[in-house]
Amino acid sequence: MIQVESITKYYLGRKVLDDVSFVIEEGTNLGLIGPGGAGKTLIMKIICGLVDPDDGRVLIDGVDPHTLSPTELADLRFRIGMLFQNYALFDFLNVSDNIAFPLRQEGKLAEDVIAERVTSMLSKIGLPTIGHQYSNELSGGMKKRVSFARAVIRQPPIIFYDDPTAGLDPVTSSKILSLIHI
Repeated sequence: MIQVESITKYYLGRKVLDDVSFVIEEGTNLGLIGPGGAGKTLIMKIICGLVDPDDGRVLIDGVDPHTLSPTELADLRFRIGMLFQNYALFDFLNVSDNIAFPLRQEGKLAEDVIAERVTSMLSKIGLPTIGHQYSNELSGGMKKRVSFARAVIRQPPIIFYDDPTAGLDPVTSSKILSLIHI
């Protein structure tokens, strides 16, 4: 369960989040809708411990990520997958290595198992032949699907999708939404 309790955040003297509170029960799909600059991405970054709130707190299964040591926070983040709005792909890694990155960071699987999972994921997102390519060789829609694959490859119990279908055509959007299980 994720609890957001009275979160307030200022940027450049402007209150972006004002006393925001909500609870997300396990198994819930929740969508945040609002205009650009309303704080949707910011609230996700606060929940994940990437940005500190100015006031309030977040609890993930009773643990406040903003009070953890760097090692404890890294352990918590292994339970979270996040699809970033701007893709956040590593430009020095090819597509397969970008998708495999979280699995390698976790350090629990052999390379042959990682390779099988990456190949399977590339097929699921409809890009089975691009594993050798680099992010600068991909369209925006392809980058979105690769970053989606990286976010879900470990099957974490908590996944945040920051505008998962932005810039995608209707057919590709439908594929991504079906993978999310909406």
